[in-house]
Amino acid sequence: MKPRHQRLINAIVVFRANNGYSPTIREIIDMTDYTSTSMVGSALRQLREDGLIDYVDLKSRTITLEWLLLSNDGREKYEDDKENIEKDIP
Repeated sequence: MKPRHQRLINAIVVFRANNGYSPTIREIIDMTDYTSTSMVGSALRQLREDGLIDYVDLKSRTITLEWLLLSNDGREKYEDDKENIEKDIP
């Protein structure tokens, strides 16, 4: 994965952890080094093609991370080679 795509995913994860819902494309621009909505849209399409995220076309705040499960205690659980690793999100 490209480092820029990793930073995008990290921004989405942190935003979702802090707010309980997904960011808009413009909020992603504010949190990352992307400078246009078309650049973010292209990156999101690539991440969806890679199976890392999903979203509803033409609808905001619908980005989901299928591999990420939010537990009841507010900590995010990541699947890595079929092992769950817990990581606290600040």
